[in-house]
Amino acid sequence: MNLVIGVDLDNTIICYDKLIKKLALQRALVSLKDKFTPEKLIAFRKKLLEDDKNFGDTQIELYQDRIMEAKIYAGVKIFFRYCKNNQIPVFIVSHKSKIYSLKGKGKGRRGYFQRAAFSFLKSNGFFDKNRIGLTGKHVFFEESRRNKIKRIKKLQCTHFIDDFEEIFLHRFFPKNTQKMLFSPIVKKTNNNFLVFQSWKQIKHYVQEVYS
Repeated sequence: MNLVIGVDLDNTIICYDKLIKKLALQRALVSLKDKFTPEKLIAFRKKLLEDDKNFGDTQIELYQDRIMEAKIYAGVKIFFRYCKNNQIPVFIVSHKSKIYSLKGKGKGRRGYFQRAAFSFLKSNGFFDKNRIGLTGKHVFFEESRRNKIKRIKKLQCTHFIDDFEEIFLHRFFPKNTQKMLFSPIVKKTNNNFLVFQSWKQIKHYVQEVYS
């Protein structure tokens, strides 16, 4: 089977769990006594990003200022190297603004999210031809969810991996693209897409399909 795989970036390739924990502690949303389960980390992330007062500040802190404190999910690089070694095209397609401007309090500060994401990928070896070997032609940052879906369709992705269920439920998401939900906490869904709790599972699935 000829595969073309698309992959989301934030919370799919990039894991913000430890950074979310730091921000939650700094903003007194939790205490050191709290257990940081995957479910709680997702709840903290949602609370941080939905806080009206700090929404813009949090976006800039997470996706620009402190992005280098984030990590790559276990198994991601192994998966990308497997695809490289087997000549399976893989594209990173993410809904990510080029420039984000704060409004109201803190007005005038901007977040350059695409630039920060490229720097993160570069520092983690994604553009190193001896490691993962991607180029700029393999990475697409789109200004809207609709444009992200258009890009997935234009690339003719046979499979797309994302942590965000809503992208798969969008009415314009291509019907012929296999939906692969990456979620450490979701085991199954009533929707017509596959669910994976680890990148090891994703690699095993792709190996089976490819062979």
